[in-house]
Amino acid sequence: MFKLGRKPRQFNYSPMHYNPKEEAKEKRQRLNGVDIDSSAEEKYIPGNIIHKGRVKRMTISEEERSIKSRSTTIRLIIFMALLALATYFLITFTGFEVIVESFRGE
Repeated sequence: MFKLGRKPRQFNYSPMHYNPKEEAKEKRQRLNGVDIDSSAEEKYIPGNIIHKGRVKRMTISEEERSIKSRSTTIRLIIFMALLALATYFLITFTGFEVIVESFRGE
């Protein structure tokens, strides 16, 4: 009685040499940055990349940490000085009162 239209055609193509496990493994390796060509020489071990990064972070020397900390502190001081200078110029600017009065509506 009610015809809703015809059903779309199905497309059921599967490659001849498709291995879902192998495809999933290659996808994981690409996501993890492992070169697929070199995987024949070096076996892929799940979690190995995370472990190597953690070990590398742990072995950073104290001198490297202090240099990083020092540069961050210097950057923060420069930012605060620039912010204070901008605030000073904004307050001492003669047109600042005019801008404030225009917002007050007086």
